[in-house]
Amino acid sequence: MATTNLINALAKKHGVPLHETPGGFKYIGELIMQDKIAIGGEESAGLSVRHYVPEKDGILAGLLCCEMVARRGKSLGEQLKAACNQVGSYYPKGENFRLTPEVKEKFTEKLRWIRINFLGAGLPRLCARTD
Repeated sequence: MATTNLINALAKKHGVPLHETPGGFKYIGELIMQDKIAIGGEESAGLSVRHYVPEKDGILAGLLCCEMVARRGKSLGEQLKAACNQVGSYYPKGENFRLTPEVKEKFTEKLRWIRINFLGAGLPRLCARTD
């Protein structure tokens, strides 16, 4: 998943356990149902909170952000800057590659081989974007 380690650093600073799962909200929902986590999310703006539905809800994520701004009286940018001042800055790096169909097939096969041989078959699929 495209994300940063900022959440990891903040969880460590505040002594909060962090669970990382394979891709797919079903894994996060399972941890919520087992009462192992209070909140779970992924980079696609999906978020779920204990005692709510154990499925992603982008509207809930947006409303919680609005509440943070209203209660704290600071913009999201200001709050992000304050968090980075506590633990440092973390920036994701994304790369887009345009691949011919032949190169895409070779690249996809290599990722499949890496997933099976190094990461284990139970981890999420790796894929290449072609746009």
